[in-house]
Amino acid sequence: QGGVEDATLLHTLALVDYSRGDLERARLRLRKAARTSTDPLLFENLGDLARLSGKMKTALENYKIAAKTVPETSPVHRKLGLALFEAKDFAAAVKPLLVALEQHREDSALHLKTARALLEAGDLQRATEVAQAAGRKFPKDPLLPACAIVAYGRMKKFRDAQKTFEKAVEIDERSADVHIAHGLALLEEGKLAEASESFRTALGCDGSRPEAHCGLGLSANRNSAFDEALGHLKKAVTLKPDYAEAWYAMKTTYEGLKKFEASVEALNKAIALNPRLSA
Repeated sequence: QGGVEDATLLHTLALVDYSRGDLERARLRLRKAARTSTDPLLFENLGDLARLSGKMKTALENYKIAAKTVPETSPVHRKLGLALFEAKDFAAAVKPLLVALEQHREDSALHLKTARALLEAGDLQRATEVAQAAGRKFPKDPLLPACAIVAYGRMKKFRDAQKTFEKAVEIDERSADVHIAHGLALLEEGKLAEASESFRTALGCDGSRPEAHCGLGLSANRNSAFDEALGHLKKAVTLKPDYAEAWYAMKTTYEGLKKFEASVEALNKAIALNPRLSA
C-alpha cells in the first residue's frame, strides 16, 4: 500500500487484493480511497466487504452512500434493500426493494421480501398487490399468498383473506406459513378458536415454528388463559430467542398473572430487540 494516495489506483489494488483472498488489505485500501473518492462502486465494494465480515451496520452505511448517485439499474439497490430488510428496517427497505424488483422480475424471493417489507411497513394494500401479482407469476409458491392473507386480515378484509387461504392450501396444504397466516387473519377477525386451530395445524406441519406458538399465546391471552399463553410464548422464545413480538406478548401475559416485575422485564427485552415496539 505504501505511499499510494490516488483513489482510483487504490480501488484497483483493492480489487486485486480481493481476488487474492486478502480481504483485510482490500478493505484498508478501499477505506483510504473513500477519503477522497465519490465513486459509488467503491462504496458498494466497501459494503460488500463489510457484509462478508458480518458487519451489517457498516455495510448498510456504505450501500446507502452508493445508492444515492447510481442509476436504478445498479445492483446496489437490491443489496441495500435486502440489508435493510435483514435489519428489520422495513419502511426504509421498501423503496430500494421496489427499485430492485424492476430489474429482477424472475426472482421470487425478492418479490416475497418486497411484499413482506410493505406488510411490516404498514402499506397493506400495496403488499397485497405485490404478493398477488407475484403469485400469478409464481403460482406454486405458497409463501406469496400467505403474505397476502396476513395483509388482508390487518385490513379487515376477511373474505379476501379466506379466499386467498383456500387458494394457498390448494398449492400446499402442508405449508406451515399458510396456516400461520390464516391464524393471524382469524385473530384479527376475533375468531379465537379457529385461529388456535390454524396455529395447531401449522405446528402439525412443522413443530419447530415459533410463530405458531406465538399465535397460540396471543389467542390464549385474549381468552385470559394466561398460564396457557405463557407456555406457548416461552416455547416461542426458546425456539427463537430474538423473537421481539413474542416477548412483547409476554408482557400482557405476565400482567394477567399479576407478575408485574416479569412483565416489565419482558417489555424491556422486546424493546431492546425491536425499538419500534413500545409500551
